[in-house]
Amino acid sequence: MKHATDKTMRGLITRQRRIDKACAGNKDATILLIASEVLGIETLDTRKSDRLDFHDLAVWQVRKALEAAYEAGRKAAR
Repeated sequence: MKHATDKTMRGLITRQRRIDKACAGNKDATILLIASEVLGIETLDTRKSDRLDFHDLAVWQVRKALEAAYEAGRKAAR
């Protein structure tokens, strides 16, 4: 079981590093990266289709996205 946890932690660290790098670039890149990496949303463009524009998300996914946005903002403020 430890192996799965280690692999999950490495994935989270890698994801956060990509978000940190995007944050250094600009706000829009950071938002798009969080949407795709954390929420699994491929685009934030309106596509005029309920099937494509509305997404079912679990509360833990929303929490992870908010935490990633918070960390990106905190690091950008330094």
